[in-house]
Amino acid sequence: MWEEANGPIPDGMGVLHHCDNPPCKNLDHLFLGTQKDNMRDMEEKGRGRKAHGEDHFRAILSDSQVINLREIYADGGWTQQEIADLYGVSIHSVSLYIRKLVRV
Repeated sequence: MWEEANGPIPDGMGVLHHCDNPPCKNLDHLFLGTQKDNMRDMEEKGRGRKAHGEDHFRAILSDSQVINLREIYADGGWTQQEIADLYGVSIHSVSLYIRKLVRV
């Protein structure tokens, strides 16, 4: 579509989106740029941050719950399964939280 309207795409360039909607076909929303331009555009729009902790779209527990869960486990007396049952999550999730493989 870009090439039909504007000619060939130069080597090392790609068609980027002002609107950040890849299926968009509005030529006014498209511009040429390098991969570096694309990454800069992403950062400037705040899309470059990788969400973690409770900000991550798949988060089940809040950051404070994870911190509390870790403290409960560190104090001893609770199994990972008991903690999983307490928080309503899988034992696998508890293991990830305890081993700090999930950031808060």
